[in-house]
Order: sequence, then structure tokens, then C-alpha cells
Amino acid sequence: MDDTNQYRILWRKNHRGMGEILRVYALRGTVRIPEILEGCRVDALAPYCFSSTDHIPDGDHFSTWGEGYENGAGELKEFAGNLVEEVVLPDTLTEIGASAFYNCKKLKRLTLGSSLETVGSDAFMNTLDFHETVLMCGPGEKTGLKQMLSQISSDMEVIFQGKAGREAVLFYPEYYESYDEIVPAHLFGRSITGEGFRARQGFKEGRVDFAAYDGVFSQACVEESERTLGRMAKNRLMYPFALSEKNALMYRAYLGKHITGFTREAVEERDFGTLLFLCENALLGGNDLKEAVRYASELEWAKGAANLMQILTGGKEEKSGDGYEFEEF
Repeated sequence: MDDTNQYRILWRKNHRGMGEILRVYALRGTVRIPEILEGCRVDALAPYCFSSTDHIPDGDHFSTWGEGYENGAGELKEFAGNLVEEVVLPDTLTEIGASAFYNCKKLKRLTLGSSLETVGSDAFMNTLDFHETVLMCGPGEKTGLKQMLSQISSDMEVIFQGKAGREAVLFYPEYYESYDEIVPAHLFGRSITGEGFRARQGFKEGRVDFAAYDGVFSQACVEESERTLGRMAKNRLMYPFALSEKNALMYRAYLGKHITGFTREAVEERDFGTLLFLCENALLGGNDLKEAVRYASELEWAKGAANLMQILTGGKEEKSGDGYEFEEF
């Protein structure tokens, strides 16, 4: 039984005559919100919907149980605050209300479609672990991503999951804002640290401007960490949607220059896909690959060491349609 369908949803019809989610009750930290509730299309999350403090408005409410829930399957809890870990929103959703995810400190991933148009103020305030957004659409489509990112200053990886599978992945680095008093006028000047802010401005008519995103990288090399830059470069090369040859060479040059640190990080994270990608694209080989084998062995990652050794000695690996996988040893 799918735990994401074991829920009770409290909702109402909004001024558009569509379904607006007020509160959710569930068993686990993951919930999938349906597109239709009792014949009514869902298009909004109410303010404070998943917040640790509820603000349920007065008026007529409806209560709908998920098809996967059966009496006795477990006691449903208020799906709010620290219980919220992952939410899959329907493609029909156009609005996320103010403070909808306020204080959801364990929220890690949010999945939604391309229909989002409005994100209320403080919708993602204090979502400390929220670092992954999945958009169920192609990377060239118009989305509400810019509105979301404008409220999230921490690291965010955005995955475009189109009809053909994963088509693009972008990593938006963290940035910081501060205000300094200008005396004697008693005015405050805004200061922004980190290229993550400029990367978030790369949109045209609601669509990601990939050339603008890539244009941030050179300056980011001055300000950002090697770990951040490695993620940006790897994602663009692995999923090169709208990537020019010039920018591809820029990213390859960066990874090539920092291959030792980037490889060690991939080994520490036991990231099979990245290591195989680096090998297949002639970014990892020779002494660097030998060092990767040694480091994997040192970390007692036997499977990784064996597979890296197989690559080093000319063995072949199997590649699935969705990504990179290693055979069991």
C-alpha cells in the first residue's frame, strides 16, 4: 500500500471555484496531493497549510480521505511542521499561499508541475532542510520557479523531469543579504553576498534563461566554494540542455582543474553516477582514477573500489536508461 495515499484532506472551494487545501492529516512524512477532490480541481494551498501553526478559516469545509487509507491502518497525524518531509503537489496547482510551509524544518523535497503562478509571502520561511525541487515539465517550459526561488536563499537543486525523463538539473547556490546603516542620513544599504542571487535572476517570461545561468559561473569562481562550483558544472555537463559549446568547455575546464577534490567528494558520497560520467567523458582517468580506487578502498567502499578498478582495467559497465548503475560484485 502506498503511504502517500493514506491521508485525510481538509479543503474548501476558493473564489475561483477550485479546491484549496487547508490542512492535511497523514501517517508519514510524505504525501501526494491529488489533482481532483470530489470532482473539484485542486489549484491552491491555503496560507499556513503545512505550517506548524494552523490558521483554518471559517466557512464551509470538506473532508476527503485518501483511497489508500483503511480503518485501522494507523492513526493519522496533523501533517504539519516537523512531520513534513516531502510533498508531491498536483500539476493543477497555481498558488502556494503565504506561510504555507512556514517552520517545516524537515521538508527536504517538493515536487510540482509547471502551472504555479503565485507564491505568497514567507511561504518557505524556516524550511532549513529544503534543498531539492522537482518540476514535472521540460526545462524550456514556463513555470513558477522564479517566484519560489525569490523566497529561498539557501542552496537549491532544481530537477526538470520531463516526458523523456530527467532533462536538466540546475544548482542554485546559497546567498546572504545584510543591511548596513549609512550615517548620518540613517539610511540602510542592502548588501548581497554570493552569486546565488544573480543566478536566480536568469529568467525570461517565466522560463529559465540557461545562457544567463551559465554566465554567472565565471564570477562564481571568485566567490563560491569548490563544492558548489563542482555541482554547478557537473549538472550542466550531465544534462546539457541549451548548453553552448563555449560554456561546456568552461565547465569541463573547471572540473578538470579540480578533479582531485571533486572525485574525492563523489567517493565520499558513494556517487556511482558522477564517477562513471567523469570517466566516460575523459575527465577522470590515469593516476586520478587510481587515487579514486585507493580512496574508495580506504573508506571501505568495496563495491565502488571494485567497479572503479574494473573501469581502470578496461572492464565495461552497464548503463540504464535513467542514469548510471554499477553491477553488483
